[in-house]
Amino acid sequence: MSHDLGHAGGYEKTDIDIKKIVISAVVLIVFLVVSVILVEDYFIYKKEQMYHEMVLEPENPQLIELRAKESRILGSYGLADSAAGEYHIPIDSAMKQAAAEAGGKN
Repeated sequence: MSHDLGHAGGYEKTDIDIKKIVISAVVLIVFLVVSVILVEDYFIYKKEQMYHEMVLEPENPQLIELRAKESRILGSYGLADSAAGEYHIPIDSAMKQAAAEAGGKN
């Protein structure tokens, strides 16, 4: 009985193709580097998006109320300090009055 497996025995007569192995390794390394960069950028984008949705978007009801109160005070006449007898006027009127006073002093 002869066991013929298709080769004559001995050692490998041809060398491996180093050029193909190097090119394959370089392509693989470039692919991995690009993949890591893209995944990192994606996670940074998602993190910033989540921060914006959870921290920057929601309006605090107390802040809204404070801004409305400040707008009412800046746009109306009223008593600022009763003990000192101080009054407040709308900001537009105050700016016009300050400009007129500054112009009259020249």
